[in-house]
Amino acid sequence: MTLAEIPNSKEIEPVETTSRR
Repeated sequence: MTLAEIPNSKEIEPVETTSRR
């Protein structure tokens, strides 16, 4: 999933998802 699809991904999922990238 990309921020374009889920601009709220940071709020919906924990920071782990962003760091996992």
